[in-house]
Amino acid sequence: MKISSEEVKRVQAFGRELSRENNVLDIERIAGMFPRGFLSIVASMAGTGKTWFTEYVACQLSIGGSILGGLVSRSKKMKCVIMAGETGTDLLNYRLSQTPWQYDSTRIRAYNAVEMMLEGLPCMINTPEGQKTITTIFAVEKPDIVFFDTLISFHSADESKQGEMTMIYTFLLRLAKAFNCAIVVNHHTRKRPANFTGKKFTQDDIIGSSAGVRLCATAYIIMAENDDNGGSKMTVSNPKNWDKKTPDFSYKFVETDEGLTDFEISFDTGGKNLFWSIREKLANLIKNLEAGAVLTVPNVAKELGVSAENLRYYMEEAAKKGQLMKSRMMNETTYTVMKK
Repeated sequence: MKISSEEVKRVQAFGRELSRENNVLDIERIAGMFPRGFLSIVASMAGTGKTWFTEYVACQLSIGGSILGGLVSRSKKMKCVIMAGETGTDLLNYRLSQTPWQYDSTRIRAYNAVEMMLEGLPCMINTPEGQKTITTIFAVEKPDIVFFDTLISFHSADESKQGEMTMIYTFLLRLAKAFNCAIVVNHHTRKRPANFTGKKFTQDDIIGSSAGVRLCATAYIIMAENDDNGGSKMTVSNPKNWDKKTPDFSYKFVETDEGLTDFEISFDTGGKNLFWSIREKLANLIKNLEAGAVLTVPNVAKELGVSAENLRYYMEEAAKKGQLMKSRMMNETTYTVMKK
């Protein structure tokens, strides 16, 4: 086989040297969970509240600030798109009316697969016509994050066939990179035998071929468990991640005094998870702030929910590393965020 010099150059352009000097992954994790420019999977048994969870995260991202009970302490406002399959836009709006959640309606958009197909707008992403429609939606909305709830509503391929699903996930990965956004695929887990009850889910529990798990950057499993009060909670675990793993956390549905449905987020760290140390909380805050932001120990302590006495040591440490610049202003010590 004869290979042209142009083909050689094209292939060589993808070769990369391995080096200890290039060992930092600087990837933005939207909502502290979903890497920008990559695919993520959220899988669970039916009825565990994936759609509620998706809508909750989208609402919080639309207004910014603290996300998921402090998983991200300060997020910028983001544009969210929900590709609604199993749950149409009518039900999404109804559920939203039953909650006290704050949101920016200009930053959340939903597209209903059934409505689009009934109007003759193809959206099955295993077809060229459907891929064109989905690509157009991305171009129009310019999203930061897109949720497919669920993926099976947007394709007619055989979930068990590796080749067919690889083409679908590869198309989504190209979209994530082309539009520099996070794509989250809501999926289902297998029904487990009775003797597996209570055991933690793994990547192998995600239904269908392994194509999605192989091509996604991170995968989450939501599992229903009993809480200490005889009720139930949904535990979110992170069995696969290319970068730092997200710590396990749980959510449960609670009723407010007004009779509305809300989420209660809690973290089960056992006091051992470094992600939730003061140092890590502070580093996460600095990462999400713009250069020049001025901080004080009392204000940061209040925002992070930590002791000011303990926090002061870590802010001094960040100043020595050049992440913060320490100064005095009107008899008060301030720290200015520095960016390279």
